[in-house]
Amino acid sequence: MLSGLKHSGDAALLVGLETSDDAAVYRLDANTAFISTADFITP
Repeated sequence: MLSGLKHSGDAALLVGLETSDDAAVYRLDANTAFISTADFITP
């Protein structure tokens, strides 16, 4: 499903699709990063 997405190439993206993680980490400045996760639990 995600294989069709292109890598952004943004140096501030510390963790993205290439690691197959369920999270993304984006550097906002030298001391701050934004972390977003997605967890799907099926019944």
